[in-house]
Amino acid sequence: MLFRLYHMETDIEDSKALYYLIQRVPSMTHDVIIAGTGPAGLMTAEQSAKHGLKTLVLEKREKVVDSLMGELVTDKALNFLRVKPTSEFIGNKYSSIIGESLDTGSNIVVDRSLLGNSYLFDEDKCQELMRDRALSDGAEFRYKSRVGSVVKEGKSVVGVKYNQSDEARANLTVGADGSFSRVSETAGFTHPKWLLSYGYRFKLTNCKGIDPDVAYFYVGKDVGLGYLWLYPRSATVINLGIGRVPSSKTNWDKLPPMQDVLKKYMKTHPETQNAKIASINGGVVPCAGIIPRFTDDGVALCGNAAGQVSSIIGGGVTTCFHAGQVLARHAKRMVDEGDFSKKSVEQYEKDYRRSKLASSITNTGKGMWAVSKFAMHNDPIAAAEIVLGGKLDAKTLNELIQGSAGLSTYMNLISEFLPMVMKLGIGYMKAIAVSGF
Repeated sequence: MLFRLYHMETDIEDSKALYYLIQRVPSMTHDVIIAGTGPAGLMTAEQSAKHGLKTLVLEKREKVVDSLMGELVTDKALNFLRVKPTSEFIGNKYSSIIGESLDTGSNIVVDRSLLGNSYLFDEDKCQELMRDRALSDGAEFRYKSRVGSVVKEGKSVVGVKYNQSDEARANLTVGADGSFSRVSETAGFTHPKWLLSYGYRFKLTNCKGIDPDVAYFYVGKDVGLGYLWLYPRSATVINLGIGRVPSSKTNWDKLPPMQDVLKKYMKTHPETQNAKIASINGGVVPCAGIIPRFTDDGVALCGNAAGQVSSIIGGGVTTCFHAGQVLARHAKRMVDEGDFSKKSVEQYEKDYRRSKLASSITNTGKGMWAVSKFAMHNDPIAAAEIVLGGKLDAKTLNELIQGSAGLSTYMNLISEFLPMVMKLGIGYMKAIAVSGF
């Protein structure tokens, strides 16, 4: 890149670029610094290193597998990760998914004809795969390295401070450090509407009578605004988790602790009464959609830090993989052009926002805000019971969740499910009137 500096044309724009590069390039140790080893950080690291960029990854935990990553995915995630369904990186494959009420037992079944292929990632092996790919292409990983803030020169981010006294510099700093991103906060990004889902997950062994081909989502009064999930890894090993969104502090305080809800499920279901908790993990997922701005001079956010998560079902693996690939491609462009200005980094954001996945995140984010407003002044579990206990078919429900419902679907809802629509609609109108949203 330095060879290019002395052979540029001398028009005004190139002169500006030359000045920018002379000022910035010599002091930089890395092309890219990435904070965080979730799916977004690891994919950005893997792809950046693959593009030949000098890449440094900082992770506050002791090892890469300590970082939580989602598990239930479709073929799209496998394609992004470049693994086969029969590989060791896939823990299981499901023929159907059942949504069920813990209180009444009413349920709805979504089979493979609607669902497509649905897989359970082997989380640890997938994280290690991306790390090893990045390492093989020259990336450096530093663990027990907690990022505290970005480093700025003027208005430009030029690196990070970590572990209080250490500092690392790069042309591009990537905040893939989760919902409470230190890169985001100290770089000056804002979250005017930040809605979060808090979750715990148990890995259970010694289970009995589990159908390994079926995954479950549960709703219930103890769960609150969210769901409990059961993902079989085999006939004897499952992942049992819960995710909950606080619609208000009052509603949150009325609910039992999430770990207690998981333990209650274990005690009241024969399949898990003698199960053993092999491990516990937890995390926080944003639900409000993509944040208003996630790029600036020398810095970009990726994954949870940027709100790149599909909020209706908490799905973030595919969207984070996609974001990491888009960001790494633009990081390569920035290095080739020697331009890490706000305008240049912003091209990543514009490119990402034009994608179908980004559009889906935006739509489901709006939906989650509507649901949270509804839940502030109405009973969301009663609404869920209307859906599960009614005659709403799985195809229609799937279309509504995926944001692909057309006019005919809505007309069908209005004509055939008018009592349900009216009940939910009146509740939502009440929420709007009281909250002023």
